[in-house]
Amino acid sequence: MDDRDQSQPDPAGPLATVAEPVSLTRVVDETVLLDSDSGVYYGLNASGADMLDLALAKNSLTEAVAALGELYEADASDLRADLLELLARLSAAGLIDVRADLARDIEPAAGRQAPPE
Repeated sequence: MDDRDQSQPDPAGPLATVAEPVSLTRVVDETVLLDSDSGVYYGLNASGADMLDLALAKNSLTEAVAALGELYEADASDLRADLLELLARLSAAGLIDVRADLARDIEPAAGRQAPPE
C-alpha cells in the first residue's frame, strides 16, 4: 500500500495538477478554471493559459521556463517569476495542486497578491 499523500502531485511528475473537483475549459482566447464545490472561478488570458498548460505538462521549472521563452520574448527570470506567481495564486485559490518541492518557491509569490474571490 502506498502511504504518500494522494492530494499532492508526484514529485517526479508535472509541476502542477488540476485540483479535484476543478474543471478546466478552454474558451476561444481564455482558459477557465471552475471549482464546482466552492464556486471559485478563475479566467486566464492566452499567456496565463500557456503558463498553466506548461505547468501541467512539464516536470521541471527549468523546462517550463525554457518553453515559455520560446513563446514569449522576455527575460527568463521574469518568466520564472510570472509562472511562480500564477501557480501561487491558483494554488491559494484551491484550483491546482503544486508539487511539494515547489511549495517553498511559490509561498513568497502568494503573499504579493490576494487569491481571487
